[in-house]
Amino acid sequence: MVKHLSILLLTILFIVPICADPIVTVSTQGGANLGGNSVDDGDLVEFDGADVAGTAQVVFTAADFFDNNVDIDALHVLNNGNLVISTQGNAKIDGQTFDNGDVFVVDVNNGTANLLFDEDLFFDNSANVNGLFFDEGANRLFVTNNDNEKIGGVNVKNGDIVEIDVSDINNPTFVDFTFVEFDEDLGEFTTFQNEIKMDAFTFDDEGNLLISVQANENSLDGNTFDDDDIIQINDDFTTALFFDAGIFDNNEDIDALFVVVPEPSKYLLMLLGVLGLIVTQRRRKVAKK
Repeated sequence: MVKHLSILLLTILFIVPICADPIVTVSTQGGANLGGNSVDDGDLVEFDGADVAGTAQVVFTAADFFDNNVDIDALHVLNNGNLVISTQGNAKIDGQTFDNGDVFVVDVNNGTANLLFDEDLFFDNSANVNGLFFDEGANRLFVTNNDNEKIGGVNVKNGDIVEIDVSDINNPTFVDFTFVEFDEDLGEFTTFQNEIKMDAFTFDDEGNLLISVQANENSLDGNTFDDDDIIQINDDFTTALFFDAGIFDNNEDIDALFVVVPEPSKYLLMLLGVLGLIVTQRRRKVAKK
């Protein structure tokens, strides 16, 4: 009996990682075709990163929320399912107008929106946020821009990621550079052979940086990536292909990106705990004999 339970437990433990494949949510730069259906550049498409064939679905239709045509330029999905976004042009929603450098939260249940980050209070010029990630627990916003920018006179390139404390919406403060494409001290590029334009980025559950670039790029470690690829950049600046967005009917440029790995069901965790307890108790009984 113990043997059978052990085999069942190991089987479940083997299955769980397979079920926990990353869920990838993207928006494309100029719209796209998916399975013959048109997807606008403000829509969000979600698909399973482990099996791109036949698993994609549109999970957010911009026309249902916005009063004008928008292009979602940067994206983060909160734990409650609401969206943190920035758009390429001005966005009109819930009686409000947000600039293309602003970051705001959309409540997908009631269609309301709230400002999270006002670019006029932070950048020296009029910025266009091109990618973002939001740390809910720390109130830290990570952004990159469509063009080179300045913060207090300090240059920020398009391929750089800036960390911002947004605890006080009226006083966003600079924290640090999380990623720089060119190391000023060493006088060399960190990851790619040339200056890049980052189209979208996010961080995975292990803290690795995932990005998509505007043009085909060659990394310093010898990899070549297309503009529809999602590239993983590790802590040592080595690169790997995380996802090839070949699911679209044509070559599409990813414009916004979010990745999450679902946690195992709490009921499954309870089952694992119960099975483990049974196995332990039976082994103790056998040891007493």
